[in-house]
Amino acid sequence: MEPSLRSETRKKVAEDVGCEAGDEVRASQRDIDLELGIRPRPGWVIEERYDMRREMQSIVPNLFLGPYSCARDRPLLLTHGVTHLLCILDEREARIMRVVHPDLVYHFINVSDSFSENLIPHFPAAREFLQQALANSSHKVLVYCNNGMSRSPCFVIAYLMEILNWDFPTAYGYVQNRRFCISPNDNFKLQLKEYQPIHRARMAFMNQSSRPDDASSASNQDANGAHGMQRHGAKRRQYEEDDEYADHYGSAMNESSSRSTARGDIEMG
Repeated sequence: MEPSLRSETRKKVAEDVGCEAGDEVRASQRDIDLELGIRPRPGWVIEERYDMRREMQSIVPNLFLGPYSCARDRPLLLTHGVTHLLCILDEREARIMRVVHPDLVYHFINVSDSFSENLIPHFPAAREFLQQALANSSHKVLVYCNNGMSRSPCFVIAYLMEILNWDFPTAYGYVQNRRFCISPNDNFKLQLKEYQPIHRARMAFMNQSSRPDDASSASNQDANGAHGMQRHGAKRRQYEEDDEYADHYGSAMNESSSRSTARGDIEMG
C-alpha cells in the first residue's frame, strides 16, 4: 500500500474509533477466549441488529466485509461502488456460487470453514490482492465468505494487523465493532494470534534490509565486520525461522490453492 493511502487509512480508522491510530480497541463479545488477549470494552460496539449479518459493513476506507448474499446483489455493489471482490470459499461453494458480475475483479481463495483448516498460508495472497486493489483510491473491495462471520473476517483482521501494525486483540476488536456478528472458530482465532509475531518478524527484516548504509556504518563495518555480520546473520536466521514456521504451520494446506480472475473471467468446474 502506498504511504499516502496507508496514512489515509490510519486517519480514517482513528476518526472512526475516536482514538489515535495506535491505541487499543478491545472487543466487546464477552464469551471470547480471554487467553487470546481480547477484553470487553463497553461503548465501542455499533447498535446490534440481527439483520445486520445479512448486510455488508465498511471496515476501513474502501474495504467492506459481508456475506455472499451481498456479493450477489448487483444494485448494492453499485451503490457502494464496489469494484473488486475477495472471495473466501471452499471448492464446493465456489462451484455453486459462480461469478455473476463479469465487469468486476474477483480473487478466489480456497478455504473451508472447518476447525482443521489452515489460514496462514493464504494471508500473503489476500494481502497482495487487497494492496493492489486499494492502491487506486477509486477502487473498493468487498471481502466475503458464505455468511461473512468466520473465514472472511479473519482475512480482514490479518490485513489490518499488517497495514496498521496492530496486535491481534486490537484488530479483532476493531473489526467486530464494525460487524458485530463475526464469530471465527477457536482455531482461526489462535492462528491469527500466532500470525502476529510471524508478520512482525517479516516486517522487521524487510525494514532492516531496505535501510541504506551511510558512511559511518561502512567504516564501522570494517572495524566490526565479524561482529556486525554475526548480528545480521542472527536476524536473518530469525526471519527465516519465522517464515519456515509459517510454511510448516500451513503444510497441511499443500493441496489448497488460490484462484484469481480479472474482470470476472473465470472458469469454475
